[in-house]
Amino acid sequence: FKDYDANTQAERLITHIENALSHLNMEYKDIDYLAACTGPGSFTGIRIALSAAKGIILGCPKIKPVAITNFQTINFRIRQQYMHFDHAISTLDASRGQIYLQKFTKKEEDEPKILSYNEFIYFLNSLKGNIVCAGSGLEKIFNINSAIPQDVVVLPRFPYPDARIIAQTSSALILKGKENSKIDPLYIREPDAKLPNVKGSV
Repeated sequence: FKDYDANTQAERLITHIENALSHLNMEYKDIDYLAACTGPGSFTGIRIALSAAKGIILGCPKIKPVAITNFQTINFRIRQQYMHFDHAISTLDASRGQIYLQKFTKKEEDEPKILSYNEFIYFLNSLKGNIVCAGSGLEKIFNINSAIPQDVVVLPRFPYPDARIIAQTSSALILKGKENSKIDPLYIREPDAKLPNVKGSV
């Protein structure tokens, strides 16, 4: 769109959505599912996006919500391009010398976590079998640390999830009956602002 500006997308999110619907000659009532990315990512960005998603669903109860994480979209791309793995690791740059990651196998998935760069390398070296990694977390590792094991397959072609892949991942989950309808934000890092530990408080 001509008036699209990434720096104002939070303020104009609903306008962009409605412009996209108009461009497709659609209305909210024509939508069956709304896929919302729950994170991890920017605290403000996630809150704004999920608030908008919940508002749309509240205004049009016919629409079914589908919660999707950035880890799932990266894993979806991995499985499209590399099927022979024992461990598939989705990574995201967490800043501050850290990486968000989640490990998937063919049938299971670990809980998401946050590791320092050195902890991540140690984690990779602790795994056995065929290992494949993808996501924005790898770029920083390559820039400062060449210690990624040589037998680890790195897929650099899709460092950042996008709306198209979020939609494809959500569609695949819906077809399998595995979609998650709880669109709550996924936070992994501990909050910077914490309540003081006041002596004698309950």
